[in-house]
Amino acid sequence: RSFAYRHRGFGVNGCQRGIATALEKTPRPAWFFKRDIANYFPSVDHDKLVAMLRKWFDPSDYLFQLLEDRIRFRYREGEVVRNAERGIPFGTAVACFFANVYLTPLDREMRRDGTRKPELGPPSVRNSSVGRGTMRLPKSEK
Repeated sequence: RSFAYRHRGFGVNGCQRGIATALEKTPRPAWFFKRDIANYFPSVDHDKLVAMLRKWFDPSDYLFQLLEDRIRFRYREGEVVRNAERGIPFGTAVACFFANVYLTPLDREMRRDGTRKPELGPPSVRNSSVGRGTMRLPKSEK
């Protein structure tokens, strides 16, 4: 669930209520990750993202073509117009969608890692560009 947009209870307050409810139900000790991808938006591989979108959209479909145009965008550098070779424009409406598509495999891998050996603590993160901040909640005092 995304709480990025304030629509029908999915704003900051809804997010905080959801976290509080989840924490109340979570057995202790519990591990949580703060995930931060260093230079994420400028580092997105266009070919990889387009290949991921092909799994969801028919490449001959107009929507796929529009999405690919947003990925392989052009920009002006002085008087010269260039085609971007990497990255997606941060702050655009479609950037969050691209981030979700691109990062879903990492989310799934972290979830799988965390269920394999929960007694060892948090799942390992093998990608060095991922922030490694973790938080461990102590056993409940109830």
